[in-house]
Amino acid sequence: MVNSYSVCKFKKCVDRVISETRRTLKYRFQFVPFEGGDRGRQTSYHIHGLIELPPDADSRRFQDMIRLKFQNQTERIFNSHRKITTEVWFERIDPDRLRKYSFYCTRKEDDLVIGRAGDERVLIDMDSFCLEWHQ
Repeated sequence: MVNSYSVCKFKKCVDRVISETRRTLKYRFQFVPFEGGDRGRQTSYHIHGLIELPPDADSRRFQDMIRLKFQNQTERIFNSHRKITTEVWFERIDPDRLRKYSFYCTRKEDDLVIGRAGDERVLIDMDSFCLEWHQ
């Protein structure tokens, strides 16, 4: 069941995974998380994110590292007696489709937890949020 308590824990898991990975790689890669979820479509609370592949990083190893760290953090933070199943997947974003992706992430959804819609779904309040503009 999703409630404000579990959402805070979930965000904490994501924050810790990103910070651990940054420390492991010694590189502060960019990460922009968006929250999602829609009871009407029977979609649980989740986070989409734009994530930078660090230079010289092997994409497969990077993905595996994130998956493993997320599984470990989820089990630790939720302290469940049952095995928690997590899913993490990556998709390369074509720069020409980036705008379409951001519209998808910020579209209006159900008032699942806190009733955010549009740009409010960009989680700038999370410690892991990092967007640096390069000119």
